Amino acid sequence: MTRSSLDCGDPAIVDVKLVGMVGHCSERDRGDIASLARQVIAAAFFICCTASVAQSGNWSELTDRVGPYGGILTIADAKAAAADGFNLTVQSAYDPAVVAAMGDLGINYIDIQLWEYIHKQCKIQFDREIAAGGTRHCDLSVDDQQAVLRDAKARLDKVKNDPNVAAYWILDDYPWGNVTSTLVALRRLVDEANQETGANKPTICGIGGSLDHRTATNRKILPDRHYIELALQNITPAACDVIAPYFYGAATENDPTWIDWSMADLMPWFIQRLRDQGFNHPALLPVPQAFYANKRGGTTYFVQPRPGDIAAQANTYCGFGAIALLFFTWQASDAEHSYANDADLREGVRQSAVACRGQGLKIPAAGRVIR
Repeated sequence: MTRSSLDCGDPAIVDVKLVGMVGHCSERDRGDIASLARQVIAAAFFICCTASVAQSGNWSELTDRVGPYGGILTIADAKAAAADGFNLTVQSAYDPAVVAAMGDLGINYIDIQLWEYIHKQCKIQFDREIAAGGTRHCDLSVDDQQAVLRDAKARLDKVKNDPNVAAYWILDDYPWGNVTSTLVALRRLVDEANQETGANKPTICGIGGSLDHRTATNRKILPDRHYIELALQNITPAACDVIAPYFYGAATENDPTWIDWSMADLMPWFIQRLRDQGFNHPALLPVPQAFYANKRGGTTYFVQPRPGDIAAQANTYCGFGAIALLFFTWQASDAEHSYANDADLREGVRQSAVACRGQGLKIPAAGRVIR
C-alpha cells in the first residue's frame, strides 16, 4: 500500500552538473539550463541561511489539528468529518463546492499538487521502462524539472491566497530516484509565495516504510527498513519543513500480533537518522495506520490494526514531537477497511486523539465514540 498512485543528494553537486552541461547545448538550451541552475543554486543558498527557521516554524494553519490523510470526496464526507471533530485533511476532491464546504466547516487542507507534478514526470519514465522490460527509476532531466517548476508556480499562484491551505505536500512515496534538487527548488517557490502573501505555510515531505514485524519462519520481531533507507535520500532540511512518516504493518498473515505497533526501536532509530541528515528538531506530521488491505495478488497484507494498536502508534509519534496528526484513511479504493466503514478503526482513531492529547498535542477530542 502506498498513499498515492506512485508505488540526500548534495545540491551543490547538482548545480555543478547543470552548469557543466551548458557548454554542450544549443544557445536556447544553454539559456534554459543556466536558468534552472540559477534557481537551484538560489534555493540552496536561501535554505542554507534559513534551515533553523525551517525546522522550527510556527505554522498556525497546520499545528494542533487532526484528520484523515485523504478520502474526503463529497460535501457529505466533509460534514461527517467535521462532526467527528476533524479539522485537517490532505486534499482529495477538487470540486469547488466540496472545497468551499470544508472551509465553511473549519477543515483546513494540505495541497498535494506540487508532489503530483513530480509524480507525473516520474510515471512517464516508469511506463517507458516497464514497457521495455526494465525496472522503475526516476531521473528528472532539466526539461522535466522545468516542467515541474512551471506547473508548481501556476498552482501556487492559484491557491496561495486560500486561507484554508495549511501546507504544501511536495514528496510522497519514494520516487525511485534522487529528486532532491527539484524539491529544494519547490521549497524556494513556496517561500516566495509565502513572502508575497504574508503567510507561513510549510512544505511537507512524506516518507513511508514498514513497521518492525515477525515472519512465518521467525517469531522474533525484526526491523524491515530497506524502503525507509531508500526514501531518506530525498529527505533534507533544504526542502522539507515538516516530515510525515507513515510506517505501516505489512506481513504475510493478517495478524496484528506480528507487528510492533509501539515502534519502540523504529522511532528512536528514525529520529536519529533525521538528525544525521541535518534536522536538529524535526517537526513531524505522522500518519498512523488506520486501514486494512488484502494481498491483492501479492504476498503480504496490510494488517488490520486493533484500536489499541492504532493508539500505540499515535502515542509514540506524539511522544517524539508531532505537531499535528493525520491517519490513513477516511476511505480509499485500495483499502477494504477504513474509518468510513469500520467501527474498530474509528475507535482506534478516537483513542489516538486521546493519546496525543495526553502527550500535550492540543488537538480536538476527535473521533466517533462507540456506543
